[in-house]
Amino acid sequence: MTTDNDTWSTDSQTEEPAIGPWLEFDVQPFIDDYGWLQWTAINAGDAPAPIDTPVGHYSVNGQDRVEVVALFEELGAGERTGEIAANLLELTPEDGEYAVRCALGSFNFQVAYVVENGAVRKP
Repeated sequence: MTTDNDTWSTDSQTEEPAIGPWLEFDVQPFIDDYGWLQWTAINAGDAPAPIDTPVGHYSVNGQDRVEVVALFEELGAGERTGEIAANLLELTPEDGEYAVRCALGSFNFQVAYVVENGAVRKP
């Protein structure tokens, strides 16, 4: 699978297994065919992640607003979330070129997109 995402990590990599819940991207963030930001996560830890555990946050570059997505039900060790989706038109209704940063744990992805005539599309 190829993407147009920029990826970087802010923490050093470790070889030690996670203790407790540890959420990571399962499917990295992308813009779907309908113009929504989507991703999935997996609990790579050894304990359940409780309700209201953050499962990602995202913000449009240049904006102060940060949106946090939290679990609405417990996520067991080794389990994956369903698709998580965000409507980017709510944050960027004006035509233009944008980039949204999505983060979970130590992983960050930046996804570029364009708003044109009230629709989001890939650049």
